[in-house]
Amino acid sequence: MPTTTTEPTINTVLGQILAELRPRSWRVMAEERSRLRHGGQPDILIEEASRWPVVIEAEREDHDSAETDAIARLRRVVSESRRPIESAVALVYPPEVRRASGIDAIREALTSTDGLEYALYSRTTGFLHERLPDSGWLRGSVNDLAMLVHRAMMPAPRVERMGRILEEGIESAAAEFTERHGSHAPDSLGDDVATQLGQADDQGGQTRRMAMTVIINALIFHEALAESEFLITDANQRQRRVRALRELLPAGDYDIDALLSEWTAILEVNYWPIFATAKQIVGLLSSPTDVAVLRPLRRAALRLVQRGVTKSHDLTGVIFQRLIADRKFLATFYTRPAAAALLAALAIPADRALGGAEWGDESVHALQIGDFACGTGTLLDAAYQRISILHELHGGNPKQLHAPMMEHGLVGLDVLNIAVHLTAAMLAGAQPDTPFDGECLLTMPYGGELASIGSLELLAEHVQPSMVDAAAAVTAGGRRPEDVQDLVNRVGHGQFDLVIMNPPFTRQGGQEAERKGIGNAAFAAFETSRQTQDAMQAKLKKASGLDGLGSGNAGLASHFLDLALRKLRTGGQLAMVLPLSSMSGITWERIRQTIRERCTDIMVITISSAGSFERSFSADTGMAECLLVATKVKQRLDTHQEATFAVLNRRQHSLIEGDQIGIEISTLLAGNVGSLTNPAEHASPIRIGDDFAGNLIRASLPDSGPWQLVGISDLSLAQVASALMRGLLIYLGMPNTSPSSVPIVSVGRIGNAGPYHLDIRADLSDGSPRGPFTVIRPPQHVAPTYPMLWAHDAKLERRLIVAPDSEGQIKSWPQEQDALNAKAAEIWATATRAHYNSDARFNAQSLFVSITEHKCIGGHAWPSVILHDRSHEYAFALWCNSTLGLLLHWWSSNKTQSGRGRTTVTGIPNIPTLDTRALSDAQHAEAARQFVLLAEERFLPFDQIDEDPARARLDRAILVDVLGLPTSLLEPDGPLDLLRRKLAQEPQIHGGKRSRVVFTDSGERSVRRSDRD
Repeated sequence: MPTTTTEPTINTVLGQILAELRPRSWRVMAEERSRLRHGGQPDILIEEASRWPVVIEAEREDHDSAETDAIARLRRVVSESRRPIESAVALVYPPEVRRASGIDAIREALTSTDGLEYALYSRTTGFLHERLPDSGWLRGSVNDLAMLVHRAMMPAPRVERMGRILEEGIESAAAEFTERHGSHAPDSLGDDVATQLGQADDQGGQTRRMAMTVIINALIFHEALAESEFLITDANQRQRRVRALRELLPAGDYDIDALLSEWTAILEVNYWPIFATAKQIVGLLSSPTDVAVLRPLRRAALRLVQRGVTKSHDLTGVIFQRLIADRKFLATFYTRPAAAALLAALAIPADRALGGAEWGDESVHALQIGDFACGTGTLLDAAYQRISILHELHGGNPKQLHAPMMEHGLVGLDVLNIAVHLTAAMLAGAQPDTPFDGECLLTMPYGGELASIGSLELLAEHVQPSMVDAAAAVTAGGRRPEDVQDLVNRVGHGQFDLVIMNPPFTRQGGQEAERKGIGNAAFAAFETSRQTQDAMQAKLKKASGLDGLGSGNAGLASHFLDLALRKLRTGGQLAMVLPLSSMSGITWERIRQTIRERCTDIMVITISSAGSFERSFSADTGMAECLLVATKVKQRLDTHQEATFAVLNRRQHSLIEGDQIGIEISTLLAGNVGSLTNPAEHASPIRIGDDFAGNLIRASLPDSGPWQLVGISDLSLAQVASALMRGLLIYLGMPNTSPSSVPIVSVGRIGNAGPYHLDIRADLSDGSPRGPFTVIRPPQHVAPTYPMLWAHDAKLERRLIVAPDSEGQIKSWPQEQDALNAKAAEIWATATRAHYNSDARFNAQSLFVSITEHKCIGGHAWPSVILHDRSHEYAFALWCNSTLGLLLHWWSSNKTQSGRGRTTVTGIPNIPTLDTRALSDAQHAEAARQFVLLAEERFLPFDQIDEDPARARLDRAILVDVLGLPTSLLEPDGPLDLLRRKLAQEPQIHGGKRSRVVFTDSGERSVRRSDRD
């Protein structure tokens, strides 16, 4: 075998290639001795300033040996830098590399292959480590390997420990400040400091911690500048480097004036969002307080800089999100770094640059990326970091990219000054020693005399001069109105190559908001008056115009998505974090229609875990969310549209995981992905190594209605539901069996939904009646005049026939009594026996349709369904409560909350159901007979459908005895049995519930689920 094919030779060539990929960032040493303390020669050692070294241990074909060597390198210390090795890559070369002979041939094989196999080992605590993937091997190119190494240089455990240091420093400094200026020693300093943040002083709470966050963020960035080649001009007009914190703030002898003078010199160059507010706050502190407050901040800043915080991901942003004011109204949530990495990876493909640019040349400098609700800047930073490294890996210079990106490429807007401050620090920190003129980061005015609506002012193509003046006034450090006008002009419609956002989700409100005195919750932040809220709502309506897509009931996120579409250029990428309700909510229908008609390459990413928190891409929304990625097209599309749906089995825990999921999805999309409408095609599994991470499938988008392929763990259920919607019942587990025909229509084709519950009982804000009835509990042993089925009591709703739980009494309102009586008569005319469960809890409730013995008014939890032919109620109830009825309800409902399948009165007519009109009189008679036979059966909750004998009997009654389907459908371990098991195991159905209902002679009790469940 030629010597050029030995492992050390290949390692040396790989080291050269890696060094060439990032020549300005990495120091790569291959096959060099004495690089580690106490001996040891790593195959390849990669170092970068302010990050942790990474070792690559390579083998020609011995996987076990590569892993053993990589693990052995963890915790070893690099001789020169004295930094420990926290991450090591085990690498195995593919055959085409092993067969290459000669340096040139090896280089060609390495740069052209995508068959490198590798695994990452990361130290956790002590002598423990974790592996990515858990099993199997990652596969990719040299560029993919370089991306992995780049991420591995900032290991997650280190970031977590740095986060604790940062938080402890902030808490300690805030406590020192409060000890001198707290409730026991009130003075105006707390108010003065809070004013710099645009907030009120809370004497020891989050506002003061936020002030400390601003200061420590500036101290960290100051030290990053001091370590770089960045130059300032001193009082003698001489250029020099920034003086370090240890020089300006020596232990026990702080020179505050010198620190402020240094910040003034920095501000002469730029960095206003970072230093202006910090300088103002520090300048307000009295002399005794200076040292007490700055000491813990200085100590924490220096410790963090030593540990590489200047190159880490959004540490101050993580802390800031724990402190942010008015989150309940602004609903601004921190996008988890792993989710940000995933969204950026999907929106910015590695194989093609945005906007028709080429990754390696200066055309990338002209890209424009926007986040109009930037928060801590996590998404904007994730996009910039990905663009920067892809540019570098293709031969570009990231330092030369930085100035144009900061000056006009990265647009970050928010209503909070501190959010803009943190975003600026993150983005500028990528190349702290590279100066730039101006930046596109701006605090948007909110509320006030102008009733400003933040970034949503930009929905209008031309903004008012008064908004420009207001934005100039509220932005940190102040801005000249002409500078703000210039920025606004550059943030025009059709300008952006990428809009990436996690917008506020706050909804307009409703009766509950009215009851709490909130008014319009979408604009209730910062103690905004009700009058101003109303003015802001009117302003939003005007800015949106007649073609506005947003809806107050859908929430502010819908308006921000409208804004994103307006700002994108043709061919631009849309990348959004949205509430899962956006995929099914009626109020989002116009948005979905527009995405379908104006975008291509549509992709929706969701998570199938049990529990709403675990299905979120944000840190703490506590609600299920989705990622939406799409490309805007020039002309409206009238043709059939398909979208790709990725369902992940859990949230990703690290940046590297987010990257790898994005790489795997992109790889799958380049091949053939299964289609939902073809039962012969299976979903494509998303795998990280041998670890299953989720599924990918294509599906046609409906002309109207929900996009239901979200958050579903078992996509075979989706295929059965999709086929059943078309009237075809697929026999799971029997591939050679032809589907059976089942007549399916929407509920609205066979009946009407009853009245909305607020039209039955609610009052208007002035106290006058909206609904004619007051709802009360009926006295025992008294037949109610106007019976109502109003609220859920699951234990009383286990049988098909349910008793009314409430009674309506006509309100007394003398000046409008005749009108009230007339309206009461209208409501009573809708009374019926069939009622639909609008707030179904799969893991607690047993019925989707209940039948009352006599007609009654359906209410909040049980709106009425008035069938055109009342004799169809029996077949309707049997079908809706069957396994197939569950499948279609679950498929059609709003799945935002785990374990629930919600709908609305207006949504009930859209739910697919059995077309009872297609049944013969004999079939309806049989349905009535079967209903009577089943009337006394007690049904288990839907999540126990696989162990419910009553549900099995109901299935036989409707499917075989009424519809005449083959009995093979019901065989043990047959298609319906398998379908029940799949439904019971679906996380959206069981919602992670740990107990199960058991019926006894005396009633029911709850017991812990078995390990099998």
